[in-house]
Amino acid sequence: GYLNKSELTAERFIDNPFYREGQSGSSKRLYKTGDLVRYRPSGDLEFLGRLDDQVKIRGFRIELGEIEHSLAMLAGVDSALVIAQMQGDSKQLVGYVKPTEKVKEEVVGDYVNRIKTTLRKTLPEYMVPGVILLVTEWPLTSNGKVDKKALPRGEERGQQVAYHGAQSEVEKTLVEIWSHLLDLEASTVSIKANFFDLGGHSLLSIRVVSEVRSRCGVEISLASVFDNATIEELAQVITDATAHNVRPGLTKIEREQTTYPVSFSQQRLWFIDKLQGGTPEYNMPMVFRVTGTFSLKVLTQVFETILDRHEVLRSVYEAEGGEARQRVREVSALD
Repeated sequence: GYLNKSELTAERFIDNPFYREGQSGSSKRLYKTGDLVRYRPSGDLEFLGRLDDQVKIRGFRIELGEIEHSLAMLAGVDSALVIAQMQGDSKQLVGYVKPTEKVKEEVVGDYVNRIKTTLRKTLPEYMVPGVILLVTEWPLTSNGKVDKKALPRGEERGQQVAYHGAQSEVEKTLVEIWSHLLDLEASTVSIKANFFDLGGHSLLSIRVVSEVRSRCGVEISLASVFDNATIEELAQVITDATAHNVRPGLTKIEREQTTYPVSFSQQRLWFIDKLQGGTPEYNMPMVFRVTGTFSLKVLTQVFETILDRHEVLRSVYEAEGGEARQRVREVSALD
């Protein structure tokens, strides 16, 4: 056990569920190493990794050892370590790299960015550390293991990128969007910083698309945020999209028939309704409480406008030749 550490001893030295009295080599106690293994069909044990090297960030289960392996395989990297560190209310990945040769301070930013760019070619975005710090030597415990508590904290998100201010109106708008979503001071957001290095992730990327649509009047794809992860790059995408964002007007369809086929979903609901003799299960009653001035005339006009615009709200379903058909009623005034 551990000297003067009874709680740690109880945690690490556990009862052996496989103990057999009188069996040679069998012990009543086992040491809980923290290794994750599984039995193969042959009966052999396969080492899968460390339990304490598995973390869950934004719904993704991540093997830190896999990231460390990818880092260690890069040219110029002697060894690497990755930990999950709390950043505000969420976790972020922080990578520590020991280069094979000393990196000059003035080129540390470029060195780190090259590492991240290379990692993104082999790892999904959520496995690329948001912060990568360089170490000259690993701090060690008395047992010769890396002392993770002694490592510098990676608190400055995107700190490896020199600040470049926004120039165009689109860039300024994106700075406002990013600073709001990432909870950063707008004055610290460089147009050359990577969105994901600053703490962005897939869910926030969706909100970027929504904010761009709302504030810039342009529809961009989610993939464009991943492929153009800096404000400078994304602003160019938005500018190009704005130039080609002239959409043709909608043309009203002229109805030439009296009835039309139904969709599979409509057919299913129609069949259930007929089978159960007019079931109200799919009715959705609602009650709204209105405070303040109320105009029945305005409310009636609103409903009539909605009914005129959406034909499905004035469609009825009838049996024709043993099959369900839908007929769109003409717009009529509400009583």
